[in-house]
This record gives sequence, structure tokens and C-alpha cells, in this order.
Amino acid sequence: MTLTATAKDVRESGRVSFLALPWLAAAVVLTGGVVALVGLRVRRRRALGT
Repeated sequence: MTLTATAKDVRESGRVSFLALPWLAAAVVLTGGVVALVGLRVRRRRALGT
């Protein structure tokens, strides 16, 4: 993204970059990963206990 500001006899530009992260999608993926890990642990404990 580039921003240019001009005034009488003056011209300046600035440049910036950023990461736009869709927080809802990141939260859903993270939650799914946690649920999957917990599910694996529960299945392993049940298999060992029987």
C-alpha cells in the first residue's frame, strides 16, 4: 500500500505492508485442531484401558 501526500512545492510518499488475517477462519482451524488432538487422546486412553 502506498500513500502519497502533496502540498505546494512538496511531495512525499510512504509505503507500508501488513498481513490481513481472517481471525474467524484462524479460530475455527485452531479449534478444530484442538478438538482433534483431544479426541485422539481420549481414543488412545480408551484403547489402553480395555
